[in-house]
Amino acid sequence: MNDENLLYNPLDVMDAKILIIDDNLSNVLVLEKMLLIIGYDKKNIIKTIDSRNAVELFLEHQPNLVLLDLKMPFLDGFQVLKQLNLLSKGKFLAVIIITAQSESENHVKALSLGARDFIEKPFDHAVVAMRIKNLLEMEKMHRQIKDYTLHLENKVLERTKEVEEIQFDFTKRLLRAAEFRDNDTGMHIQRIGLYSKLLAEKIGMSPLYCDLIEHASMMHDIGKIAIPDDIMLKP
Repeated sequence: MNDENLLYNPLDVMDAKILIIDDNLSNVLVLEKMLLIIGYDKKNIIKTIDSRNAVELFLEHQPNLVLLDLKMPFLDGFQVLKQLNLLSKGKFLAVIIITAQSESENHVKALSLGARDFIEKPFDHAVVAMRIKNLLEMEKMHRQIKDYTLHLENKVLERTKEVEEIQFDFTKRLLRAAEFRDNDTGMHIQRIGLYSKLLAEKIGMSPLYCDLIEHASMMHDIGKIAIPDDIMLKP
């Protein structure tokens, strides 16, 4: 896949999943109707009037956006926000708070808990549409960047593995050259590598360390390559 396509996909957000949490059924139905008019898919609109269902619905549907009321029985919006932040595990959490115009103090608290924006009651259709679209685009961009970063990390791992394979191949060629200088020690070199790896495993070293010590220990006689024949091959 082309790297640019991973990062610069068109930000079409109409297939987004949206979770509405509000104890006022009228608000829920009005918001759902607005979303349907805008063009969002009905099957991707999840709603509840019981805030105790928030965690279950969030885990089940993994919504791209949450519309969340603050003043609710059982669990208020702040408590739900805290729960969703724990569930998101560091991912970008797109939450728009449903609020009244006079709740500026609550705005600050909600923002401190991770809310991204607000829509005020009574709802203005155009404002609601743009705020939802803007935040969904931001959420999608975050996902694209994360996917692109993971793609780059995988490419780095692939390149690193290729370099390691080249280095190991070079090491094996040097060892072959040492063997040609002294046939008596060829298997000795391989045994040293094997014993070193087994000892490293025995003392609980990591698999990476064990592989490295195996390859490194096999180089212990590499200096034979530079020893003159009259010394190296003397009786």
